Amino acid sequence: MQNRQKFTLIGVVVRGFMTAIIAALVISACTVQGVSDDDTRSTGKKPVAPGVVLTAFSVKKQDDAVNLISDFSSNVTAYTVCVPGYANQNGIFDISAKAPNGFLVAMADDDEDDNDENDTNVQELSETGDSVSVNIGLGVESKKKITVSTADGSKKTVYTITLLNKIMAASSTGTMTFDGSNEIHQFHGDTSSQATHTLTVKQDCTGKLLIVAGGGGGGASDTNDGGGGGGAGGLIYHDTYSFTAGNHTIKVGKYGNGGNGACGNKGNDSQFDSSTVKGGGYGGRGNLTSGNSSGKGGAGGSGGGGGAGGGSETCAGGSSEASGQGFAGGTSDTGTTGGGGGGANNAGTAPNGGAGKSYDITGSAYTYAAGGKGGVQAGSGSDGTNGVSFGDGGGGGSPPNSGGSAKKGGNGQSGIVIVRIPYVE
Repeated sequence: MQNRQKFTLIGVVVRGFMTAIIAALVISACTVQGVSDDDTRSTGKKPVAPGVVLTAFSVKKQDDAVNLISDFSSNVTAYTVCVPGYANQNGIFDISAKAPNGFLVAMADDDEDDNDENDTNVQELSETGDSVSVNIGLGVESKKKITVSTADGSKKTVYTITLLNKIMAASSTGTMTFDGSNEIHQFHGDTSSQATHTLTVKQDCTGKLLIVAGGGGGGASDTNDGGGGGGAGGLIYHDTYSFTAGNHTIKVGKYGNGGNGACGNKGNDSQFDSSTVKGGGYGGRGNLTSGNSSGKGGAGGSGGGGGAGGGSETCAGGSSEASGQGFAGGTSDTGTTGGGGGGANNAGTAPNGGAGKSYDITGSAYTYAAGGKGGVQAGSGSDGTNGVSFGDGGGGGSPPNSGGSAKKGGNGQSGIVIVRIPYVE
């Protein structure tokens, strides 16, 4: 192959008074994960030609060994790679593409026309992995395509690239991703009771806000009576929220631990500025004796479920501490089944935990803050399950049918805070 050119993708050069800038490399559709080439909703391209593919493809920030296309597959042509740049700092990125020996690799402007004769600014590339140079200005969208083909052009596969510069609306200590023209800032918990983060908004804007507290731990069983499920962490969602310019303090609550021979532990609160969401209530312990008050579920964002009381006794679930953040935990039955923890959508019963609520604030629907299941006597018994989704309560311990040992309650799941705001145009 003649006239091979080495190239480096120069992402963003920002000078003067420009504030934080994001350089996003988007391959075909605006999706966070790869999309197969036969998905015409995303690529509009024909399926990959067998064997006529890139064998390696990478985008790396200069002087950084991390490949930002971590999920590359030869039969996938749609990716999103988002790379932040900052004021007075060059965004320089190295892009390489490899193909099998003897194949042709070329880059051109993408006119969304399958007729190669209409391509403009065509550059012949090296199949050995050398690079190409592309400059894009602030707010400019540049579409390119890399074509891998046989020498006679009878077979080919097209990888489409869109380069986009936008001014970031905010910076944060959380994890930032992108959905269409919106920034998604996600703030997670850590090993502390409350993880502290900062969101810095560049100018007043309107977006969406989700705050979820840590879920409560499930209660332990005794040798006969199930523990109560942990209550879900409290949840507040604002479909329209006015963010003011400046710094905002965010705290994300850790989950409550499951009980070991005892009630579970309450989840920790989450917070956005002065708005506080309560941690999930603990699940009550399965009682050794009838009437043992330790079986009652604890109050929280959603209440924990009551532990089974044995005999004809029942134990009440805990209440929701804050209106609009969740529901009460379920009361245990008169036998050996613990009450489920309350969820963001409804109250717990015996043994089911209350359902969570689903939101697509990140661009994909996800269910948050479900109550933990109450313990049910069965087989040789089992420890309660840990919460899975953000803000979930832990399950109550399930006792054995006969003999055996008491079982632990499951841990809740930590909360999360998510902010969705549009780019600054």
